[in-house]
Amino acid sequence: MEVKKVIDSLLYRGGLRRRLLILGLTLLGTALVINTLAGSYYTRRLIEKETAVLQKEIAARVAHEIEEFMESKITRLLDYSASASFHGSGSQQQRLLGLLLLKNDRAFTDLAVLDDKGTEVLKISAREVYLSIGPSLM
Repeated sequence: MEVKKVIDSLLYRGGLRRRLLILGLTLLGTALVINTLAGSYYTRRLIEKETAVLQKEIAARVAHEIEEFMESKITRLLDYSASASFHGSGSQQQRLLGLLLLKNDRAFTDLAVLDDKGTEVLKISAREVYLSIGPSLM
């Protein structure tokens, strides 16, 4: 009973002005908490949405760059095959053209020239040296 009297005396002490002030501060505090929670939720959703849009743009740009890279490498290979087809299969000119391709374009590390039967007649590597040419390479 004693505790209830102490609580009542603290809560209801003062006049109408004090009660209205406490009510106003309570409502203001509640409104600030609700505003903070709503703003946090809205901001989080907006950040997630914008992050998804940004990731989509980056993915499209990277895909485009990869496509351009692959097109340039395919063009280099087509140029090599057109140039190498003028010379005999496994000839020294084909070997020199292949070495130039490997030297000038670091994306290619190995090159093999196949004949009509699918056997390697020429094999060039940027890292390894092949001394003999023929069926022993397979």
